[in-house]
Amino acid sequence: MEVTAQDGRVSMKPRKLADVEDTLTPVEAKKVRRGLRQAKEGKNLPWSHVKHDLGL
Repeated sequence: MEVTAQDGRVSMKPRKLADVEDTLTPVEAKKVRRGLRQAKEGKNLPWSHVKHDLGL
């Protein structure tokens, strides 16, 4: 929130929360929704298991 005072008046303006470049494309949003759905269904692995399987 940006708050400014000028001539005895207070102005409050919300700041931009995200840049245009930071928003997801429709394809990216679909991938995120799919990943969230898989996580809710328990179809995910802990990162430590993934690293072990990849030999990292």
